[in-house]
Amino acid sequence: MPLPDSTALMQFVRTPEGMITVAALFLVVLLAAFLISRYLKKTSDARRIKKIFARHCEAIEADAVLPDGLDGFMFVDYLLLLRGKIIALNVLSKKGVVLCLTGDEWTCIENNRSEKFSNPLASLQQSVQQMRHELDFKPIDAGVLFGSTSKFPKGVPTGVWQINDLDQELSRYEGKEGAQDQAHVIWEKLIGLNHQAREKLDHELKS
Repeated sequence: MPLPDSTALMQFVRTPEGMITVAALFLVVLLAAFLISRYLKKTSDARRIKKIFARHCEAIEADAVLPDGLDGFMFVDYLLLLRGKIIALNVLSKKGVVLCLTGDEWTCIENNRSEKFSNPLASLQQSVQQMRHELDFKPIDAGVLFGSTSKFPKGVPTGVWQINDLDQELSRYEGKEGAQDQAHVIWEKLIGLNHQAREKLDHELKS
């Protein structure tokens, strides 16, 4: 199909139909730009985390499912294999000021509105204790990672990481050559447990 020449196009743009078409196209472009910008902003932490993991981790297992020792399941966002150590990491997105004033209950405050939520470290530490017992391997650590929208004016509890410090936190686990081979063996066992638990969970969901 031949393209219209510039004169005919300009004449069409000056018509009411042409003005409506141009306005509609402008709105579509504006909406697309807004959606792309919103998506990039929403996923910026996830993309940043992925890049940091790639620099430090020998292996990564996302959305892990593991047996809890009581015929149930425990869920971990990321299992990370570093040199000589394994980390179980959960990621939380809380926008505002996070206060860790009590052991069992934390608070997130934004625009004078507060939200109570359970201490995310407690359940993850229980999961890690079960992993250590099941695998007979002590160098497994628990960490909870908060995104860039979370602030900790009263201090950051041990075991809580902020995304701005993630690179530095993971660097602390490098250079332990002595335990590296054992960590690789334990990692394979851990991934095996993950696959078995996934299959069991899928079977229970289907039955």
